Amino acid sequence: MIKILHIIASIIVFTVLPTIVLDHYSKSGFLDKFMVEQSLSLMGTILAIYIAAASSFIAILATHEDRQEKNIFDKTTKELKKSIIFVFVVFILHFFLLVATPAVGDSSISKEVIILLKGLKTFTFMLYIYALFELSSELFTLKNKLDKKTK
Repeated sequence: MIKILHIIASIIVFTVLPTIVLDHYSKSGFLDKFMVEQSLSLMGTILAIYIAAASSFIAILATHEDRQEKNIFDKTTKELKKSIIFVFVVFILHFFLLVATPAVGDSSISKEVIILLKGLKTFTFMLYIYALFELSSELFTLKNKLDKKTK
């Protein structure tokens, strides 16, 4: 639980807040334009990479289990399935946030709500990237451990 809170706090402090502050003061409109035009397609690409990496991960585990003739990675496989579900949930949440964001220039919505929505979209995007990083990191760590055990 502490690790999850640490990750969330780190994403907020080191990516979301600086991004929102820079976007607010630069008035470039880049963040809005990026989120509307690029974020879903980029996240879809990341999802494809994530699923490919997860499939590779499962194949490595299955190969090792076949060699050992034991089911020794049941918990790992369950965690991997949970992480895939998590990535889909974050993707859908990001989509809903994009849909919920009013058009640029809509004066009926307060600035605080718009900033909050920008922050949430930035957070879900960075959380998505972190999930890919975490899976990749675990994949390489496990591969190295398995290589040492088989030698």
